[in-house]
Amino acid sequence: MKQRESGFTIIETSLVLAITGLVVALTLIGIGNALNQQRYTDAVNQAVDFFRGQYTQVSSTVNNRPITDNCGLSGITTGPDVTRGATECILLGKILHTNNGKITVHQVVGLSDPSATTGASTMTDTQILSASQLIEGNLVDTYEPEWATSLLAPGSSNPAIFSIMIVRTPISGTVHTYSSSSATTTPSGLLSVSPQTDTMMCVDQAGFFSAMIAPMGITIAKEAVNTTGVQVVPAGDCHA
Repeated sequence: MKQRESGFTIIETSLVLAITGLVVALTLIGIGNALNQQRYTDAVNQAVDFFRGQYTQVSSTVNNRPITDNCGLSGITTGPDVTRGATECILLGKILHTNNGKITVHQVVGLSDPSATTGASTMTDTQILSASQLIEGNLVDTYEPEWATSLLAPGSSNPAIFSIMIVRTPISGTVHTYSSSSATTTPSGLLSVSPQTDTMMCVDQAGFFSAMIAPMGITIAKEAVNTTGVQVVPAGDCHA
């Protein structure tokens, strides 16, 4: 009687290879999704760090004005070197504008000392800032979201558009936040926006297998006075 030889048939071998290939493919997809999730989360956290950093810099002022820029009641002009801190102007904060997917950051400068204004002791902080004659100063930074993400207006696929001013009141030192839905609002224009509202933006996740990653976002409270006013909008709560 002829004995059956041991070994695998072609069908059995093909089946094992198919199952192995499927397991490998699923593993790679899982790793890819995990990497995309981490990259997306990193992009959100880096954006939050950027906005929070603006509050830190306003609270702990660093004067990076070029010494060739002179500041007086007529505004900022280029002229002979002037030692930083020796001009008539007061460095009070930052103003952020959206610009073709990027964010530009300029200094906010006060041209006048509000403490000399009659009745300054009874004025509100907004009135004091208005009396300071705020203007937009030098460009000091630009920011673009990481991993090819972008900031979107909530509820749409359109880019988020805003101007945000983070400014320190020269008499009390209290930090205030003013914002608008325009990318070109001036410092004085932001002071007159009423009512002030929270600024919310969603971080676009389209490049990260969006069907598997719930969108996250960032909100900046209308009365934010420090870094705690910048918060992450949890996954699923930001609908772009």
